[in-house]
Amino acid sequence: ITGIGAANGGNIYIDSRNDVSMLNNRLFASGEGELGEIIIGAEGTVTFDGPDSGAYSVLLSDNIGTSGNVKITAGNLEVLNGAQFTSSTIGPGNAGNVILDIEETARFEGVSPSGETPSAATSRVGPGGNGLAGDVRINARNLEVLDGAFLDSGTSGTGNAGNVMLDIEETARFDNGTASSSVIVTEDSAQGAAGNIRINARNLEVLIDCVLDSITLVIGYAGNVILDIEETARFDDSAVSSGALLGGEGNGGDVQLRAINAYLNNSAFFSSGFGQGDAGNLN
Repeated sequence: ITGIGAANGGNIYIDSRNDVSMLNNRLFASGEGELGEIIIGAEGTVTFDGPDSGAYSVLLSDNIGTSGNVKITAGNLEVLNGAQFTSSTIGPGNAGNVILDIEETARFEGVSPSGETPSAATSRVGPGGNGLAGDVRINARNLEVLDGAFLDSGTSGTGNAGNVMLDIEETARFDNGTASSSVIVTEDSAQGAAGNIRINARNLEVLIDCVLDSITLVIGYAGNVILDIEETARFDDSAVSSGALLGGEGNGGDVQLRAINAYLNNSAFFSSGFGQGDAGNLN
């Protein structure tokens, strides 16, 4: 823990020549000013397992500041059973970025035993916050988002959501998982624009109850969903969408797919512009 009760928080560094394993343990940077970064570097596998595991940079209310970035560089990454990486703000300031640079496979899988907490990487403006959410950026050879896990940059306060940017050398696979940029309704309401979802990969699999979306549930614009796939994109019982939901008002963004082969099976669909507002383009 760093920064509790302090004007500014320091950095948290972990540097390993082998593996890093965190079982129901947290790295936590918090405060009411400029927060430090959480930085992990490992030549082997970094594993966070369990709902009490994760890396959190949280800007508290009242004072102006910014939450720090969460950065992980590793051979492999496993985020399991409700573990999370989060940079967030519930005060008047911006959230940081979550940046994951993985040599081989980044895997997000499952939810907590209670079913309430998904394995996730997020940057958020929380209820009562006033600022910009950061980006979620993942560079890896392979990416797996499975069994309720999700990647998200969103706001449930006042300010714009960030982008989810995935650069994958081989296969990005979503199986009952989600990538989203969102503006979510809260008791205090929320205001802002959703960011973009961008996936660059050789192959993309979006399977069984998966959603790739940029959405607003209040007044604000949705972002674009851009899928740039070198070879095959496969969608099975899944959705790719941009627009407004549940009475939200705003324009939908563009939904763009480039691939050599594309398969849509079992009611999979692309959509832009549902809700109130102008539709974007389907390309």
